[in-house]
Amino acid sequence: MIEESYMLNKEVLKQKLLSSLTPIHLLLDAWSSPNRKTFIAICGYFVNDTGVLRKVLEDKEAVDAAFKDAREKLEAESDLENN
Repeated sequence: MIEESYMLNKEVLKQKLLSSLTPIHLLLDAWSSPNRKTFIAICGYFVNDTGVLRKVLEDKEAVDAAFKDAREKLEAESDLENN
């Protein structure tokens, strides 16, 4: 269920980003809590198709999943080109 929700939200976000009126501006934020736990987030800012400034926030787990997905796609494309 969590994976299905992630995939659905990923597609919705992808469509919003593809229809943005501006480039997507990224901001990386990292910090640590008083008990020394570290956090990292990536924020994306863009103007949507109705002219409203929007913010998208991704945490480390979502970023890791996106990079893993992209790496797997690149490896699959590389395998196809080499065959």
